[in-house]
Order: sequence, then structure tokens, then C-alpha cells
Amino acid sequence: MNLILGTAGHIDHGKTSLVKALTGIDTDRLKEEKKRGITIELGFAYLDLSCGNRIGIVDVPGHEKFINNMLAGAGGIDLAMMVIAADEGIMPQTIEHFGILSLLEIQHGVVVITKTDLVDADWIEMVKDEIREKFKGSFLENAPIIPVSAYTGAGIEELKQALSQIVSQVKAKKLSTPFRLPIDRVFSVDGFGTVATGTLIEGRVKVGENIMLYPTLETARVRSLQVHGTAVEKAVAGQRVAVNLTGIKKQQVMRGDTIAPATSMENSMMVDVKLNILKSSNRSVKNASRVHFYHGTKEILAKVILLAKDELEAGESAYVQFRFEEELALKVGDHFVIRFYSPLETIGGGVVLDANPVKHRRNQAAVISAMKIKENGTRKDKVLLAIFEQSKNLRDIDYIRDHIGNESITKELDELVEEKKIVQLSEGLYLSKEYLASLKNKLLKILREYHKTYPLKEGANREEVRGKLIPRASVAAIDSIINYFIDKKIVKWESEFISLPDFKVVYKEADTELLNEVEKLYKNGEFAPPSLDDLAKYYGKNKQYTGAITMLKKSGTIIALDLKYCIHKDYYQKALDLMNNYLKENDEIALGIYRDILGVSRKYAVALLEEFDKKRITKKVGEARRLYK
Repeated sequence: MNLILGTAGHIDHGKTSLVKALTGIDTDRLKEEKKRGITIELGFAYLDLSCGNRIGIVDVPGHEKFINNMLAGAGGIDLAMMVIAADEGIMPQTIEHFGILSLLEIQHGVVVITKTDLVDADWIEMVKDEIREKFKGSFLENAPIIPVSAYTGAGIEELKQALSQIVSQVKAKKLSTPFRLPIDRVFSVDGFGTVATGTLIEGRVKVGENIMLYPTLETARVRSLQVHGTAVEKAVAGQRVAVNLTGIKKQQVMRGDTIAPATSMENSMMVDVKLNILKSSNRSVKNASRVHFYHGTKEILAKVILLAKDELEAGESAYVQFRFEEELALKVGDHFVIRFYSPLETIGGGVVLDANPVKHRRNQAAVISAMKIKENGTRKDKVLLAIFEQSKNLRDIDYIRDHIGNESITKELDELVEEKKIVQLSEGLYLSKEYLASLKNKLLKILREYHKTYPLKEGANREEVRGKLIPRASVAAIDSIINYFIDKKIVKWESEFISLPDFKVVYKEADTELLNEVEKLYKNGEFAPPSLDDLAKYYGKNKQYTGAITMLKKSGTIIALDLKYCIHKDYYQKALDLMNNYLKENDEIALGIYRDILGVSRKYAVALLEEFDKKRITKKVGEARRLYK
């Protein structure tokens, strides 16, 4: 099992020295860090434990000015190593880091008392008591407390043993989901190009895979991978990974971006969450206030919309919609942290309930009810709610599954279909009964209006219905809905037309006159009939002529040559006879010759010859036609 251990604690409490004592790796790589003796950027190391596991280590800065860097490293950790110097005890950044780890819902950790060579045994016991009291009721309440000295090496082996025991308790990462890697560092390597590093938080990534950067939606390909400095063909969740990307420049990649497969995530300008304010916070959060929002390795500004309160005090929780000032890609179940806009102080955090919500109005009972289901409902409740909310978007079942946490929902779907709460329209499309009912009413209204406008047409064609029923949706999705209503005999499908079940064309005297009039126009056109555009200009606002055309086509009185032209059956037959007579004396007929025989322009001759080709009366040979044999 691959896991990430993150350090936490106040500045100058010996986090980096402790990591070096454990691993032999100095995680301070910058000249400025060496010069000032403090960690500024994230540092990385790894440790092989006696249990057989290799854990990656993220060493975070302890200075309050670099909390944003600490947050970038904390997002991917599985267990925490809270570091407290024996000579100083618990300090402000100890508390802030502890709050951040709690908000991220880290479940496992160890507390390390460093610099024990500077104090006596009684002092160490006093620090232990302070630690137990401070972390009572938290995930560190029963964590082992290990006194060590990075200077003398005392306690280092005991710490390694404690870590071996803890890692066996940590829940394994999700490997079956699409991979996701929040980027915390980007650089270039001569001869290789762009390299991005980060903690792979879920899934597997392989050399050669195509990837997408979120939220920029830039694309690239994985040229090579390294895990702890070793080249690998694939990396799995829980590993620190360096990804060499090809097809993209270093300037197009930045810290805070996320590497994932194309279409596996979706950018959003808002997110629904359960927000928890730290008990230790000195600030309250008011509705519409601006905050710094931290997710993965990304920091953006957001507006807080409190959905049922006007203000949140320390220790309180509420359902909230964050509205971002730029796009961000998240997933349900992700954790986040917020800091006060100014001054920068960590005030709260929580978990994502909906990564792509609609904009909510405040103080709406239905919104709060839905939030409660998203937080604490059964999986079946969540599936039903997701389908109810996403039906109007015709989301497929893969999206619904991801929307509630990427778990199998086959059992829940089958039960909901059996209970008639949802309807399966195709293999991947399920809709709520409420949305289907609204579509049924809309379709019936469309057809009623259509029959009223075009009483001589047997009905609307599918393309007309698609465009009016659900504009801009996929043809496959809309057709599955139309077919459902046809199967249920809610509408009728005959002769390529969709109509109300009881609709029939009823001729009136005026209709017969119109039919005769339109037929006469085509007959008078001879081999150069009017186009549909010509008829539209001729009849103006009177659209009844289109029904007459449909009826004349159905009866065979006129014959469609293409989407633009029809020809009267008498002149169609004459045109065919003239061609056959010519071909009795000649092997083939050229377009120009046929045009002259008919005495029309080229476009009419082309339309006729192409229709003969479709019916396999003729076949095109070069620029001429021969009889089809």
C-alpha cells in the first residue's frame, strides 16, 4: 500500500531535521531555505518501513507566511506527523496546522516531540501532558507520542516502528477511479521538457496516456514517469509522482492545476459544501463575504453564500455555496480549507457535496433538504436525488455515479426502476418520473400546436420534434425519449411522422383547392419545377402549402428529387423516357446533352440524374451516365 506522510508544526520545531534523520534526505532544496534555515517550499522524501511499506513524505513549511504552501502539500496526505519542539511546546502554527489537518479529516497520525536533547525528562513529561490535553477529542487523541532527537538519533527507531503500526490502519486509496494528480511543482529538464510533480490522490496513470489539465483544459501526453526518482511505467494512488509531459510548454502548466483524463472532471464556477468553522477561529463568516479557498494545490478567491444563516460563528457548521472568481474542477467528497480574506487566518473548511451545482437562492427549504441528503442520505437516496437534479441535463449514468462519489450503484438503480421512481430509457440514460412527465406534457403541446398549424401534414418529422422538445441535446438521447413515448402509445409514429394518437388529416373544401393549386404549380413547372424557397415566397405567411406538399408526396403526385426540388410525376416519367430513348441509340448520356434535351438549366438536369442514380436506373461513369446493369 502506498501512503503519504505529511509533517505539520510550528516554524523551527525541527520538521526538516526530523525527516533527514528518518530518511537521510534533506528536503530543503532552495538556496534561500539553506541561507535562512527555514522551510519555504514543500520538500519531499521517502521512507522504507519494517512492515514492507514505502511511504512518501511531504515536508511542509511551518512559518505563518507560508501556510498557503503548507496547504498545497497537506491536500494529498494520508497520515500526519505533528512535530512539537520540547523546548517550546505547542505554538500558534501548531494549532493552525492541527486545525487544517482536522478540516481535511485526516484520520491517523503520530505526535513527535523533537529537540529532547535540550530538556530533561520531567520537562518532556510536562509537554506530553500539554499535548494530551490539547488534542483531546481529536484524531490525535490516542496517537502515539514519540520523543526524539534528530541531533543524537534518540527515539528515531521507535518512531519508525510507530509509523509501521499506523500505516496498517490507514484506508487504501481508490485505484479503480480515473487518476488525479494535483500539481505542486513545475519545472523543465533539458532534453525532456516539462515536468510536473504531485501526489497521485486516486487511480493509476501509465506512460503514453493522454491527459488533460484542469481547469485550463490543455491537453498533453505522459512521456515518462518517476516515483521517488526511479523511472516507472505506471504510478498508483498514494505515490509521489513526477510526470514528464510532451505536447505542452512549461508556461502552460502551473501549480494548482490538476492532471486527469479528459472528460473525467468538469470545471465549475461554484460548489455546494458543508462548511465547518474552527472552534479556535477568532473570526466569524458572514454571508457574501470573500475568502481564500484552498483545494488540492489550488488557491482561489470565492464568495461565501450562507444558504440558511446570515453569519457563522466559531465552532458552527452550515450548508454553503461558494461562488468562485475563476473556474475550478472538484469532485464530490473532496476536502477544502478556507482562510479569512484579510488578514490571512485559517477559519474553516469541509467537504464537497455537489461539484457542479446550479445557483441557489437562500433560505429555500428544498435546497437545504437536498443538501442533507447529499451529506447523510443513503446511497439510494443520493442516486434518486442526482437523477432528479440531472435529468434535465440528460446526464448519463457514469456522470450520476461520479456525482455521488464514484461507487457502484447498479442495485440502487434497479430498485428505483422497480419502484417506478425513475425510468431507464437506454443503457446509460435514466430519468426521473417527474422530468418525464414534464417532457410528456411538452411533447403533447408541441404536437397539438403543430397539427393546428399544419392540418394537412400527418405529423412532424423527428428533426422538428427534437429541436423543439430538448434543443441542443444529443440525437441519441432525445430519440430514446421519443421512442419511449411511442412505445407507451402517448404519441404515434407512422410514415416517418410523429403525431398525436388520435390525429387524422381531414380534408376541407379549401384544402382540396390548395392541393390542386400546389399540384398545378408543379405541373406548370414541367422539367423546371419551383423550389421550396420559391413556394415559401409565393405563399408568404400561409404555411398550409407545406402540408399540401407532404400529401402530394405521399400520394405519389409529386416526387422529391432532393431537399430543395420536387417534380410532378408526369414530367418525372417524361424525363425518364427522354433519357431512355437517347440511351437506346447511345452508350451513355452526358449532363450537357441531357440538359439540352430537357431544355432546362444544369441544376434541374443534375437533380434528375442523381435521383436516377439513387434508384439504380443509371450509374455515373466519369462525367456521363449509363444504364445500370
